[in-house]
Amino acid sequence: MTLKPIRAYRRRLEYTSGILKNNPLLVLGVGLPFAVIASTTLQRGILMSALVSAAALVGFLIARLLGPRASDLWRVIAASFAAVCAITAIVRSGRISAVLLDGLGVYVPLAAANVILISVAAPIVRRPFFAALREVVFSCVGFTFAMGVLSVIREVLSLHTVWGRPVSFGAVPIGGAALPCFGFILLGFFAAFGRTLGRVRLRMLLRQAMDAAQEEREEGV
Repeated sequence: MTLKPIRAYRRRLEYTSGILKNNPLLVLGVGLPFAVIASTTLQRGILMSALVSAAALVGFLIARLLGPRASDLWRVIAASFAAVCAITAIVRSGRISAVLLDGLGVYVPLAAANVILISVAAPIVRRPFFAALREVVFSCVGFTFAMGVLSVIREVLSLHTVWGRPVSFGAVPIGGAALPCFGFILLGFFAAFGRTLGRVRLRMLLRQAMDAAQEEREEGV
């Protein structure tokens, strides 16, 4: 029985770690406060994802410039300071609605100290540059993907809109979908659903490998 398809599947998951495997929100559970508070609408979810991603990427580059000779503590401090500057530049650009910023509140400056940034500023600095950069980028993509799905569902259920545009499907708006507890519950369902899909996919590949092995044995007979 050949296990090449299963090994190839696992290699793909490992290469794209951060999107599906080790997704910051759905698997690792980091950044939950940002997700729960900001995902009430798609606009807020995308804005928070952009701030978190900008902070993580800028922090990663600063940490790499400092190199492994600097202590983990100083790398995190320097990366967080650089992330604050990047977020301030984005907010001060004038292209972001004040309504969106008011809705996110204190979580805008806190995005400069998000867990993704801290995790990349310390141990990941010792890895090869492009491998580490790929992991950071995929983690940001995974965070944005999870935030987008969560935000769309909560906005549709609570406001019957998507990106501020009305969406009517004959149901009564559920105001509770905008509450933090609903966000936590929804993320839990997503995490369980993702793990189930992963197990089902592995079982399918294993079944295909077993069927192929059975066919080879029958042909040999």
